[in-house]
Amino acid sequence: MEDIVGGLINWFINFMMTLSGATPEMLKIDTSNDQISAVITPVWGMLASFAFALTLAYFAIDLNKKMVFEGTDVNLKTFGFPFIKLAVAFVVIDNGLLIFDKLTEITNAFLDTVAAEAGDGYPTDVGNEIAKALGFWGLIIVVLPLLIGLIVGLVCKLVWVYKGFTFKCEYIARYMFAPIALADIYSGANTAAIRYIKGTLAFGLYGICLVVLPQMVNAVAIGELTSTLDTLIKDGVNSLGDVLTVISNMLIVVVAPIAAIGVVGAAKQITKEALGV
Repeated sequence: MEDIVGGLINWFINFMMTLSGATPEMLKIDTSNDQISAVITPVWGMLASFAFALTLAYFAIDLNKKMVFEGTDVNLKTFGFPFIKLAVAFVVIDNGLLIFDKLTEITNAFLDTVAAEAGDGYPTDVGNEIAKALGFWGLIIVVLPLLIGLIVGLVCKLVWVYKGFTFKCEYIARYMFAPIALADIYSGANTAAIRYIKGTLAFGLYGICLVVLPQMVNAVAIGELTSTLDTLIKDGVNSLGDVLTVISNMLIVVVAPIAAIGVVGAAKQITKEALGV
C-alpha cells in the first residue's frame, strides 16, 4: 500500500509539472512543411500583387501632394525621395516571405530554448518517504486529491492543446496576410507595417508564455508541496492536521495549472505592451 501511494504521489508531482502546459512541439511553425506551404504560398502570392498596387497608390498620392504643396520649390532631393521610398517598399514586399521566415525562426528558437531549460520532469522520490509517514488512514485520504489531480491535469492538458492549436492557426493567418500590411512600409517608420511586424514578434513571445507560465506556476506550487512533505518526513505525521496539510498543498498544485490558464490572456497583452504594439 505504501509503495503504491508513494509511487502515485511521485507520479502526481511529475504529471502536474509536465502535462499541464503547452509544449514547444504544439506551437512551432514549420514553414517548410508541404501542407503549410501549400496554404501560405498561393495566398501570399495573390496578396503580394495587391500590396504592390497599394504601394503604387501611396506613391502616387505622396508625389501628388509634393507637386501641389511644394510645386514651386521642387528640387532633385524632394522630387526623388518618393522614388527612393517606393524602391525600398518594393524591396521589403518582395522579401516579405524571408522577413516572416526569420521571425518564425526566432520564435522557434525561443521555444527550443524553453524546451531545453524545462527538462524532462521534476525528479523526486519524496512520495515513498511521505507514504511511510502517513499511516494507513492517511494513505486512504491522500488518494482523493491524487484522483482530482488526474482529472484536472487531463482537462488542463486539453485546454493547452486547444490554445496551442489556435496559436498555430493564428500565426499562419498573420503570416499569410502580411503582404497587405507590408504595403504600408512606404509611409515610414510609424506605420501599420512596422506595427504588424512587431505584433507578429509579440505574438511569438505570447507562444513562449503558453509554455513558460504553466511551468513557472506549477514549479512554485510543487516547490511548496515538496517543502511541506520534506518537513513532515523529518518531523513525522503526528495528527490529522498534518494529513490535511498534505492534502491542502496537493490541492494547491491542482489549482496552479488552472491559474496559469487564467493568466495567459494577460500575458498576451503584456507582450504587446513590451513591443509597443
